[in-house]
Amino acid sequence: MKIKTYNLKGKKLGSETLSDLGEKKYETLVFEKLRKIALAKIRTSAAKTRNERRGGGRKPWRQKGTGRARVGSIRSPLWRKGGVIHGPKKEKNFQRKINKKALSLTKKWLLSQKAKEGNLLLFDIEEKDVPKKTKDFEAILIQLPLKEGSVIFLHHFKKNPSSAKNISYLECKQINKFNLKDLMNNQNIIITKKAFSKIKKDTK
Repeated sequence: MKIKTYNLKGKKLGSETLSDLGEKKYETLVFEKLRKIALAKIRTSAAKTRNERRGGGRKPWRQKGTGRARVGSIRSPLWRKGGVIHGPKKEKNFQRKINKKALSLTKKWLLSQKAKEGNLLLFDIEEKDVPKKTKDFEAILIQLPLKEGSVIFLHHFKKNPSSAKNISYLECKQINKFNLKDLMNNQNIIITKKAFSKIKKDTK
């Protein structure tokens, strides 16, 4: 599969190859990864046990001789303001393991799907050549053959370009920090040539 490469002036320089992956081979992995991202953001409720409630260190009355039921602490679940029996635990683990190689192949699969749709292109640019002003950076984007919709810019720079921060439809991510959700939430994908080489190297 050929992916077109463009320069700062929007001129086509050539193309890079990306091996085509099966249509359904990685759909399950995409689902599992997105599920992991969603679960990581869940905030579960938690109830305190008798050990976590404040107070109750002293035994309310002696064990024998009072005629009342024995009790060890006022924070017993049977008492008002006591702990909760079988309540939700804050230690619940939502971790889902996905192998690194499987994840990198899944990213490549999604990129190949974007390339088939014509929504993926390469950008031959270095960090020193990035414009300092927002209007100049947006002028470069206008010259590129992008389809209507949001754009994600994946780059190999040390930090995100400051001139791209105020472009509402553009999202910038370093090549080692993007995830599958970023690829699916954006209509167009622009990748710097060096960042693309890193993706191909990681998925061999």
